[in-house]
Amino acid sequence: MRVPQKSTMSRWLNTQSDHMDVHPSHKSAHKPRLPDLESRLMSWIQKCEEWKVPIVSGPTIRAKAMAIQDVLRGSSQSADVLDSITFSNGWLQRFQLRHNLKSRRVYGEAASASQEDVDEGRRILRDVTQAYAKQDIFNIQDAGVIQAFKNKIGALRALHFVQKFDKLVATGDESDKENFASLVNKLHEVSPLQAMEWAKEAWRSVTQDTIANRWRHTGVLDEEMYELIESMNNL
Repeated sequence: MRVPQKSTMSRWLNTQSDHMDVHPSHKSAHKPRLPDLESRLMSWIQKCEEWKVPIVSGPTIRAKAMAIQDVLRGSSQSADVLDSITFSNGWLQRFQLRHNLKSRRVYGEAASASQEDVDEGRRILRDVTQAYAKQDIFNIQDAGVIQAFKNKIGALRALHFVQKFDKLVATGDESDKENFASLVNKLHEVSPLQAMEWAKEAWRSVTQDTIANRWRHTGVLDEEMYELIESMNNL
């Protein structure tokens, strides 16, 4: 099995939503627990390259891996191992190392803010929020809340791409490869209703703990608020 071409990995670097900084000296690739699953997954990645479909990314690799997992459950003797794999960031990192796939870390807003600006912003927020009840204070722009929302949207979108690509390949043949690029746009077609359903499902996946924890790290609200939330969760 040959490694996907550089063009595939370049597109991955430009599009994947979970960027990871992986280096062989920091992580051990280990042998795959399910070589059959990874072999099928690499074949799928190679097929994306052969059909010139730029959808290879962290989320689509996870989505395809889960689809293969479901298929193998019906025929594999390794049901316990299959059920134990969650396709976490760690699994994706090791998969990348085993198959010589590269990705990068992208740094966001936190890297550009000075400590003085952060302290001043906290002071201003405390002043602004003093007049409000705790349950009425919410930061919709918090990066952690947005990331949790976007992660779920990304997973649903990736599954959508995988299912559409597999369906198009299943109904095509080798002669369609050269003209397949004209069909790629169909993979990205999402109806407004489907987009709203994704947003609804994604928002429901953002837990109360996620929102509370993202506020906690700002140091704006009183610690008693978080202690109350924790005590309620333990009831």
